[in-house]
Amino acid sequence: MNLDKTKTIEVVQPRESRAPMFRLNKIYLVLILLVFSGMATGQDYIDIFKSDYTISPSNSIDGTAAKTHLQEMNGDLTVPIKINERFAFLTGTTYENSSASFDSSRSRESVTGLT
Repeated sequence: MNLDKTKTIEVVQPRESRAPMFRLNKIYLVLILLVFSGMATGQDYIDIFKSDYTISPSNSIDGTAAKTHLQEMNGDLTVPIKINERFAFLTGTTYENSSASFDSSRSRESVTGLT
């Protein structure tokens, strides 16, 4: 009778971390994007002024019987400052106004932003 009992132990080696490779791929991606962005061209025109006005039909508020309609008014003014034949600095301002009546006993409430 064989009383010799042996056990086999398998040594598992950890996998190499993929994090360094992932970081290297991100660096290559950023470098490629920087190179190609230098070769990009823009459009030959910009909208100096644009505006829009939107009004929605009456909608219920979160499943309640109350109804309201939303009114939005937006405007955008862009001022280009020419640096040279190839470059321009774009600056401007944006106006936004949203209003609605959430309670029929109160007047319309509005939120206005100017940036």
